[in-house]
Amino acid sequence: MKDLGPVGIEHVFQSIYLSAVVAMGAAAEPGQKPRIDILGARQSIDMLTALEEKTKGNLTEAQQRLLQSLLFELRMMFLEITNAIVQQAHTPPPGKF
Repeated sequence: MKDLGPVGIEHVFQSIYLSAVVAMGAAAEPGQKPRIDILGARQSIDMLTALEEKTKGNLTEAQQRLLQSLLFELRMMFLEITNAIVQQAHTPPPGKF
């Protein structure tokens, strides 16, 4: 097995990001309804937020931009999904008024 060297903080950020994206249903097979784990997604976002707070002042500018970009994207996805869930909960089933 080839040694890939040390894992950088960017890889940690991307790993947590990927976990959140999968939790928000991105791993669904084509044609299948996505399985959403809203609590898992929230936990992953919270972990990245904690890393942002704990690494403040210790990241390069590129690392900071990456983290901010990943967090922004995840928060927007999370907001879109939670809004859809709320709207679906308030929509009556067909034939019911």
